[in-house]
Amino acid sequence: MGAADLPEPLKMLCFALIESSLGEAARKSFEMLPQGQQFFSETQRRLFAQGKAEGKAEGRAEGEARSILRVLERRGLAVTTEQHARILACPDIATLEGWLDKAVTALSTEDLFAVERGNPSGIADRRNRR
Repeated sequence: MGAADLPEPLKMLCFALIESSLGEAARKSFEMLPQGQQFFSETQRRLFAQGKAEGKAEGRAEGEARSILRVLERRGLAVTTEQHARILACPDIATLEGWLDKAVTALSTEDLFAVERGNPSGIADRRNRR
């Protein structure tokens, strides 16, 4: 059985998997193949790229959250189940970065979530901190 014998959805999936594993130069060459053009419209390519970017952002947020938990653990600060879940569930990189900064010097885990004056949401504003 050759690739031509595969059902269309499976061909598209195989093409997407191959394309996503290539480096930038190889991907551009691969996209120029006539076979590739028949599988993906510009909208499909855009949605695929968007999904890839969202996956990277989620991975970055998870990494930041794990770093916060590691710092707290290494410093011997107790983390409740609720705090653990809150840290892992946060998708906002700026907030996570703010919590990581606080985790280094916090006297308790509650200090991470303390609302700073002028910031009632508790979400970190990193623009003025760098």
